[in-house]
Amino acid sequence: MKVLTVNIHKGFSFFNRNFVLPQLKTAVSETKADIVFLQEVIGEDLKKQEKYSDWPESSHYEFLADQIWPEYAYAKNAVFPEKHYGNAILSRYPIESSKQINVSTNRFEQRGFLYS
Repeated sequence: MKVLTVNIHKGFSFFNRNFVLPQLKTAVSETKADIVFLQEVIGEDLKKQEKYSDWPESSHYEFLADQIWPEYAYAKNAVFPEKHYGNAILSRYPIESSKQINVSTNRFEQRGFLYS
């Protein structure tokens, strides 16, 4: 079994210079991992969706999962009026259940664990 974990930095390059989610999709799929753990994955961002022409219509975890990982789980860690992001698990195997544990230490840094 191959497992991959990656912090996708909300789909952006170093210093948020470029939107690189399509390139990340290629790189992640080329690993042929059976299970992928994602950190800082966007579930929704209405402002950036309008700004970038190659922004996917689906959530970033659904975009990355595509046809390769038919099972996925997502949990929001940071929630704002126009966006939310968190952790996701993509899997070739059935995900029977998932749970998020909030491990935030203060209201300015929202953090969590996602397990399945």
